[in-house]
Amino acid sequence: TYNVCEFEMDGLISVVPSSWMFMDNDGILKCRWTSSQQKIKEAATPSPAWPVYIIAKVMKKKLDSFEMADGYASDAKTTSCSDMDYASHDPANSVLLKRSRKKKISTSNKRRKSNGLSMYQRN
Repeated sequence: TYNVCEFEMDGLISVVPSSWMFMDNDGILKCRWTSSQQKIKEAATPSPAWPVYIIAKVMKKKLDSFEMADGYASDAKTTSCSDMDYASHDPANSVLLKRSRKKKISTSNKRRKSNGLSMYQRN
């Protein structure tokens, strides 16, 4: 399977085969990675010579095909973070945008009692 990940070092967004990802002893998600599209597409066995990168965010995970993952990666590169549907996030590494709540203005007429009659009653 494939994942769409953002690397911590440079913010690069790329497709990463699941078999390339691992958790280190400190619980930090990392992967071996190469820029070779062919090796990514084939989910080739990672070489020990490939550099290891820290993954800041997994934006979409467990996608069945490279083409589907590549489509999500392309969208992620052109879409703001508030529009993306993150599969998972680490609050230390991401900013969660909250919608501001609109103040509710009551439009209902509150009846006030004056001498037992409602202000809105006609005499």
